[in-house]
Amino acid sequence: MTVRTFYRDARARISIPAEGPNAGKKVEANWWVEGDLYCVEDRLTTNFSHSCTSLLEVNSAIYA
Repeated sequence: MTVRTFYRDARARISIPAEGPNAGKKVEANWWVEGDLYCVEDRLTTNFSHSCTSLLEVNSAIYA
């Protein structure tokens, strides 16, 4: 899935999915790093969803 992502500041992220049920809709989220985890709390619905993904550093590039 292709998603354009913009980081408005050090805590807010805006994603715009190119396909799927939310295609073209702006999805705002809070994000933070906990140890080696990249965590995000999406604000797509009234029920906030919180998830974390492992981070991997390869040759000074960081992947989630």
